Parts: sequence; C-alpha cells; structure tokens
Amino acid sequence: MQAIFGIIFHFIGGFASGSFYLAWVFLCLLGIYICGKAGVLKEKELTKEKKKKSIKEFSLVKGLVSA
Repeated sequence: MQAIFGIIFHFIGGFASGSFYLAWVFLCLLGIYICGKAGVLKEKELTKEKKKKSIKEFSLVKGLVSA
C-alpha cells in the first residue's frame, strides 16, 4: 500500500525529498511495531487449550500459498 502512495505522490509532486521518503519508512516501521505488539498481546490472552488448538490448525503450506 505504501508503494502505491509513493507512486501517486511521486507523480503528483515530483519534488519528494529524502526526508519525505524517510517519513514513509518510519510510518511503515510504526505499523509493523503496532501489529507485532497486538499479536503479542493476543497471544498472552490465549489459554493453553486455545494455543494447542491453534498450533494444530497451523499449516505452513497454506500460509505460503496464500501469501
């Protein structure tokens, strides 16, 4: 999604400086941090039974195919 915004802003303004791109990188890193933190908090809330159930449902092949 950030790539799309980068392309749009590049064509609209054409004046994007290094600090502009650095701000986008920071925004992406902030989003990654927030998603990671949410995952950790969700994992802490799960009971042992639910953790075992989610491990059984895990499929690396399905995940790689969908990615």
